[in-house]
This record gives sequence, C-alpha cells and structure tokens, in this order.
Amino acid sequence: MFKSTSPDVAIVGGGSAACVLAARLSEDQNRRVVMLEAGPDFPDPAHTPAMVRFGWGGSSSFADEHSDLDWGYLASATAVNGEIKLPRGKLVGGSGSVNGQIFLRGLPEDIAAWSAIAGNGIDWLTMDAAYRALEAEGLFRIRRWASSSWVDTQAAFVNSCVAAGYGVATNLNSPYAMGAGPLPFNQDGQIRWSPPLAYLTPAVRARPNLHIVTGTVAYRIELLGNRAVAVTVHQGGATKRITAGEIIIAAGAIGSPHLLLHSGIGPADELKALGVAPVINLPGVGRNLRDHPKCWVQWKLHDKVTIEDQVPGLQTAVRYTATGSPNRGDMMLYPNSIIPGPAKGDRAFRIEVVNNLELSSGTIKLKSPLWPIAPEINLNFFHESIDRERLVDGIHRTIDLGRQQPLADQIGEQLLPPKKISDSPTALNAWIDQTVMTGHHVSSTCRMGRDDDPQAVVNSSGCVHGLTGIRVIDASVMPDSVRANIHATVLALAEVIASRIQNGQ
Repeated sequence: MFKSTSPDVAIVGGGSAACVLAARLSEDQNRRVVMLEAGPDFPDPAHTPAMVRFGWGGSSSFADEHSDLDWGYLASATAVNGEIKLPRGKLVGGSGSVNGQIFLRGLPEDIAAWSAIAGNGIDWLTMDAAYRALEAEGLFRIRRWASSSWVDTQAAFVNSCVAAGYGVATNLNSPYAMGAGPLPFNQDGQIRWSPPLAYLTPAVRARPNLHIVTGTVAYRIELLGNRAVAVTVHQGGATKRITAGEIIIAAGAIGSPHLLLHSGIGPADELKALGVAPVINLPGVGRNLRDHPKCWVQWKLHDKVTIEDQVPGLQTAVRYTATGSPNRGDMMLYPNSIIPGPAKGDRAFRIEVVNNLELSSGTIKLKSPLWPIAPEINLNFFHESIDRERLVDGIHRTIDLGRQQPLADQIGEQLLPPKKISDSPTALNAWIDQTVMTGHHVSSTCRMGRDDDPQAVVNSSGCVHGLTGIRVIDASVMPDSVRANIHATVLALAEVIASRIQNGQ
C-alpha cells in the first residue's frame, strides 16, 4: 500500500521510461515519487521467470508462454490479414523486460526529422549524448557477439552480405554505420539487463521517497479545470483515488493514449460519440501510430548444420538502403538461426525483412467507455504503397542472399514465401498483405509537436498541450519512429526529459 497518499509525482506505468523517471526524479530526496504498475515486480533476478530473465525468443514467444505478463492486445495490420497479436509487457520494466534486447540507436536523420516536427527542444547532439551515456555510465551492460563465437548460420549470413556488396559494420550504433555486423544486446552473459536492473537498483529501491506499487491499474485522470489533480485506479478489487502534484503518464504507446482517451483527453467528436465527456480536444491522441512492419524468407536448414536450440539464435544483422530510396538505412535484415520447420522435427533458417521507416500511420481508438475493454488498434500497414514496395525489394534481396555463398551451402528449399509466390509480383504483394507482422516497435501515438500543430499532444518536455500538472513520457511521444529497434531511444528520450524536470522545466 502507499506510504504517501499524496505524492509530488505519480508515474502511471512501470515500463522502460517509467523506470528512468522513477530513478531520476527520486534523486531529489524532497520529491515524493510513486510509480504505479498494473503487473508484478521481480526485484530479485534469481526469482524472475526464465523467459523474462534470459529473454529466449523475444516478445512473441513471451506472449505465448506468459500470458499473465502480457496485455493481450490484438491489432488489425492490413485489410485482409485479420487481427494479429501485439505483445506488450505487463510488469515492472514493461516491454523492456520482455523484448528481444536489441540495443540499437536511432540515426541522425531520425532526430533531425524529430526536430522538424517538435522544434529545437530535441536535437541530435542532445540525443546522441543521452544514447552514449546509457552505455558509458555503465547503466546498461551491452554485449556484441565476437565473430569467433557466431554460430554457423550467423557467420554465413554476414559473409554472404559482404560478398553481395553490403559492406561491414563493426559497430551498428555508429551514427553512419551501414552494412552487416554484430548487433548490440542489453545482456550480461545470458541475463537480460532490463530497465529495472539498470535503474531500480537495491539502493534506488531503498529510497524512502520512492514507492513502487504493483497490481494497480490506472483508468482515469481527474482534472480540475485544466489541471490534472488525481489518478483513479483499481487495486486489490477496490477503486482508489491518488492525488499528486504532477501526474506523468508512462504507460506505453498503447496504454498512454488509451488512458488519455478514457479521461476525456483526445478527439472531442469521437469521445462524445462513445459517451465520454471531452475535457479538451486533442485530435492527435491515438493518431500517428508508427511501427516497423516485417515479413521474412524461410528455408529448410541442411542436416549437416549443427546449432543449439536455445540462444544465441540472433547475433547479427545488416542495415541497408532500399533500392531507389532517398532515405539512408531504411531497412534491416535479421537472421534467425534456427526455428521450427513446417513439419514436426524440421529445422529452418529465417531472415526477417524489416521496414524501419514506415510512412503509413495507424490509430488507437476507444471501443467502449468501459475501461476493461481494450482499445481498437489499427496498424494500417501499407496505406502508403512505398512501405510494401520496400518489403518486396527486401524479400527479393533476401532470396538473392540465400543463393550467395557461404549461406547457400547451409540452406535448402525455400519454404516461405513459396517460390511460385515470390516469382509473381501480384502473388507476392498479396502474400505480404496476408502475413505481415508487427516489428514490436509501436510509437508516436501522443507525439510531440509545437503549440500550433493540431496533431501534437505534448511539447518537447512531455507537457500535455492545454493542460497543467500532466505529462506523457514514453514511446508514445516520439515525433516519429527511428530506423532502429526503439528501446534505446525510449530510454534516452526519458533521460533527456527527466533532466529537464530536474532543472525545473
């Protein structure tokens, strides 16, 4: 239960950004901070579920094996593929405690695009310094597999990429790195070095002014005039009201807009139609959803190739620019060393083709004014045809890689997409529409922007436009996605805004 019923800061959510904020804002011993998380907390790694502690298999496997730690969201990806799973972590650390642990930074061009949208409050020098500090200050333990320890298929993938002219990238976090090389992972040995381990250390948890409260679901922000004054939560079967000097919503790119909408903060006409009284008209809440759509190519794996069934299944990747694209490094390929084949006992090798610069945007909308009902999520992939075209280009490039030595010597029949489909432009487009999946990188649903931007929800310090006493700080406020897995960017952005709060901004 709460040690402080009226904290100075109430952080709604316990994910990656929330861990940053809880640790940084409680450095001031006179600032009382409460972090409210719907799921459980695992402060002792030794008693953490194996899938969370070790991270074998990433978000999709986690959602299948630990449904109690997943929000269970479903989303529409295209008009023809029905609903797909959209795993999101429901525990302290949020999705940062269940993701694939890839710790890539955004590119300078990404942050330049942010500045064009949000103004000068976010720039490359600031974000680059924050990225570097995550590693340089020892917060995150980063592992890059040495080439001598790459499994056979990972080594063959990189060597085939080099032979095909993609080049070598010894450090994919170098701002201008292109080509194939080892991925950075937030791992210590096989242990996931998660946001709780990095930020919520035993010393931080012992601070008398920081309280981590689990099993607590926030479902409404209460406003007095234009000022946020309280959070209404469900806890232990009861409804409670928590007043706070400032409320920071850090519930993630789905949870944050969902909470704002339930609180009457969003598109006024849509809220009225559902019976939710609008408090302020912010049309951008739940809009501008970005993700990284992905497809894959899969082959049979030759029996002579021996690979352990567990990690490391992924050690390397290649970043490249799609054919004809003006946007550097807008695509990535991720080789998965061993996966189940179509028949029992079969083994396969898969290369995921990821569009890292989606131009299409999706939406998050209320289905009902009742909180337990999940929002309607439409990823809206391929609204802009260039997004599909880049995946088509990537699939053909990947098939060509499969013919390149030394990879060609390790794989056999092309399983997905079947050759008769990949050879037909019409059939391949249809197959992509049917099979495209989330890259697990949802962002920008409460995006930053200037005061006169009708789609902006917050300013560059996370303050909600038109309101006081309330901020949003998590992946939802990113002005756009970045050409990388987004976890490191979420952490860096939270660090930047936390520093501003500490400085009274």
